[in-house]
Amino acid sequence: MIKPPSNKATLLVGLVIVVLLGAGAYYAFYFIKDLFDRLDPQVSAVTIIASATVLISALIIASAIRSLNQWKNVYALNAKRRTTYERLIQIWREALSQGAYRGGIDTSDLRQLEQQLLLWGNPPVIQAYAELRQFKKEQGLSSPDIPAYFIDLLMEMRKDLGLNILDLDDDDFSEIIADSDQGKKRSR
Repeated sequence: MIKPPSNKATLLVGLVIVVLLGAGAYYAFYFIKDLFDRLDPQVSAVTIIASATVLISALIIASAIRSLNQWKNVYALNAKRRTTYERLIQIWREALSQGAYRGGIDTSDLRQLEQQLLLWGNPPVIQAYAELRQFKKEQGLSSPDIPAYFIDLLMEMRKDLGLNILDLDDDDFSEIIADSDQGKKRSR
């Protein structure tokens, strides 16, 4: 809510500005009216239509530019999310496939990614990640249930990036994770 001015001089200056703006609008209206009165009626009609078309076109262009700037911001945010999600998936897939052999996850990279996730991630993704982390803390990486938590995280990431329309389910991800785990174990 706007507070009324307490100083009389401020009130007087504001009132003078409002009166001058009103007088300026009045004289501008009559100046434009006088210009059109001197023109032939057909020419003035064409001029009014052309002026209105130019003004409407300018509003449409300004609206498109504003909308484009908003989409650029959304795209930049999605790019940051996508990069964070890709790096997080990479670290966790390595941890899941090598966890029993190597003994864990590189915490220095993971801390940076967790900070990025907290900044750029959607709440459902952050919650799914927290559940995965909590389960890993309680059960360890060798638990047979940990891929299910990882798949839940992947599904939330896909939804966040707008990729939930492809009708993939948990079984599709389980096969991919199992295939990658088998390939790593065979190569050892």
